[in-house]
Amino acid sequence: MDYGHWQYSKEFNSDDWFGFVYRIVDLTNNMEYIGKKQFTKTRRKVVKNRKNRKVIRSDSDWRSYTGSSVVLNEQIQLKGKEKFSFHIMSLHKTKASLSYGEVEAQIHADVLRAKLPDGNKKYYNKMVYINLKNGLADLTQEEINSIESATSELISEGRKRYWRLFFEGLSPAELEIWKDHFCRGDNNPTKRNKTTDEYEAWKSEKICGDKNPMFGRTGNLSPRFGKSPHEKRNDEKLDQFRKKMSELTTGERNPRYGRSPFENFTPERLEQHKKMLSEKMSGDKNPMYGKSSTYKMTDEEIAKWKENISRSTRGKQKSDATKDKMRKPKGPQPIVVCPHCNKSGGISNMKKYHFDNCKYKVTGNVR
Repeated sequence: MDYGHWQYSKEFNSDDWFGFVYRIVDLTNNMEYIGKKQFTKTRRKVVKNRKNRKVIRSDSDWRSYTGSSVVLNEQIQLKGKEKFSFHIMSLHKTKASLSYGEVEAQIHADVLRAKLPDGNKKYYNKMVYINLKNGLADLTQEEINSIESATSELISEGRKRYWRLFFEGLSPAELEIWKDHFCRGDNNPTKRNKTTDEYEAWKSEKICGDKNPMFGRTGNLSPRFGKSPHEKRNDEKLDQFRKKMSELTTGERNPRYGRSPFENFTPERLEQHKKMLSEKMSGDKNPMYGKSSTYKMTDEEIAKWKENISRSTRGKQKSDATKDKMRKPKGPQPIVVCPHCNKSGGISNMKKYHFDNCKYKVTGNVR
């Protein structure tokens, strides 16, 4: 059987297994990466006259898969795949077993703290992540508790690293100001020794209402008004961030993949939600009340609708990628020619700026 670039000590049939835990070794610096991969992928297809979507399973890209780490894939692209070795560590028959096997291997290898002899990190892994509420039904409570304990310790290490980097970025003067504002005297909520009522009174006196430094600073009064949340990032870092988020949240890697938005609702909570929607959208409260399915908005309604959209997007800065996406046509468009200026183009933009709106229509001149 074709295993792609993967090496394993025994022969196996991928149809008999759900997935595998792997180890990738960088032969140039001896750094490693531990992860997991499924042999199949699942998608749901809408079928006419069928309430539930049809489940379609097919082979995943496991034979050519090189891991989900952005840094690792950049190194593979830079150095070439021949500078890396790909090893299957263990095979698993269920999703729960695969998730447990990955975390177990990562914890035993101490992927977040292990060092090479020269003092550099040994593993490309940055964070151990596991969703204990999805896919671990056949694990015992003791095994789940052991995973929770180990992952909590690793997440704690990540938080400590974050705060260490935060404090290293502050100058001594800025650090003293930060301590005065959050840690010293009455500003330290953990060393005050006050009762709950005293704490609530302190909050009311110090940071509630108009005493809050952000009180009333909404809209164009906000210091972030009109600014992109990514404006301090350069293009390279922003592209890396978007690529990483895409890898973490696309398809089966999305924690919400294939799950209903109401799955965590209790029957009582679901009934409350339906009742709330009924109260807000029933009868004459429904914007389509008394209107047919072919109803067309009047000019006044169209103007009001456009104003609502304009108000909601006013002042928000669009990224260059969004602008480029908006400029591109939404699909194949017929090419038409304006009778007034003889210019040709896609019908969507041509209707906006030509034909009855063409600037040469009044003069009668042809370009």
